[in-house]
Amino acid sequence: MLIDDLDSIPEMFKDGIRGVLLLHRNKDGAKGNAQRKAIKMISTGIEDWKNIVLEFRELQKNVYQNYRIYSSINSRDMEKAIREFKTRQLNNDYSCDIFRDHFYSDIQNSFFSCLMWPNSRSQNNFLIDCDTDEEFHKAHEIIPPEYFLFTYPTKNGHHIITRPFNYNEYDIQIKKDELMYIG
Repeated sequence: MLIDDLDSIPEMFKDGIRGVLLLHRNKDGAKGNAQRKAIKMISTGIEDWKNIVLEFRELQKNVYQNYRIYSSINSRDMEKAIREFKTRQLNNDYSCDIFRDHFYSDIQNSFFSCLMWPNSRSQNNFLIDCDTDEEFHKAHEIIPPEYFLFTYPTKNGHHIITRPFNYNEYDIQIKKDELMYIG
């Protein structure tokens, strides 16, 4: 797992503004909206990212054993996130009281949602989730090597992170703004 060797992760996936989460997924037994219940932090650079991941690792070992650590594969654009937050804030100010009250009583999740909104990304990397060795080998066979940025094992397979490419030319399913599994 990446958590055991953070130095193996290229710095381009640690640098910049990133969302880092300690998340209990529904398929691991969580109930309800896992993203809303996650512990979330925003990193602002490589050292900050490492510190947050290590802090989450300690929480994971001691309190949240069934949780997983994730980080955004694409850095985020704070200006875009702030603009989206202000738009949502204005919309909520003129909506019914229940929505407005929820927006402000859960302000950290409200802002984190704006930061992780796909339009707030400052990179456009793709993630290919390979659950089987066959999918992993197929991806390596059909996608030209110049698109590959990073490949790593996950709990049940592999993730491949690539530069953007015309995925319609290949028989492969990609995720445009996904989370990197850290451990």
